[in-house]
Amino acid sequence: GETWGLAVNEAMASGKAVIISDKCGCEFDLMQGENEKFVFESGNEDHLIDCMSSILEDNIYVKMGIKNQQQIKSFTYHSFKSALEKLLS
Repeated sequence: GETWGLAVNEAMASGKAVIISDKCGCEFDLMQGENEKFVFESGNEDHLIDCMSSILEDNIYVKMGIKNQQQIKSFTYHSFKSALEKLLS
């Protein structure tokens, strides 16, 4: 299985909408709230097609891209360092 999916971070930073499988480790950190409905069951083609169709409705992909770009701004080296320091102290 896929462990994280750094391409997801890169797409979000570029203001793009994303659809990921439930095998992608970033699901729990990046795909919360409204984004949850764009996580498909790995190997389930029908579920993927549903996600792809849903993201096109009412230009959701545009709105999602804007939100993603804002959300991913908090994923920085400094925020990681701070979280790690808290964990290790």
